[in-house]
Amino acid sequence: MGQTLGPGAAEPLPPLEDALTLEGALQAYTIAGARQLGLEAMTGSIKVGKRVDLCVFDRDLTTTSSDQIDAGRCLMTLMDGVVRHNANPQST
Repeated sequence: MGQTLGPGAAEPLPPLEDALTLEGALQAYTIAGARQLGLEAMTGSIKVGKRVDLCVFDRDLTTTSSDQIDAGRCLMTLMDGVVRHNANPQST
């Protein structure tokens, strides 16, 4: 019995120029999502007075090659401005 990958698996990938860039993905997950919900005044970007949910990584993902992004280590996670995960609790 052969394994199949599902419908359309043999079709070629879309052109590379149609791929989502890292910058585009970050905007989609942040300000664009907030704008879509009409919440951009309250969330979606880092500004004084806005609600914040964010992750702090050990590297700048915008300058990391795409094949190395998954090697990034999450150092801290904040939800509503409260630290929920801290890889180095002595630093807070």
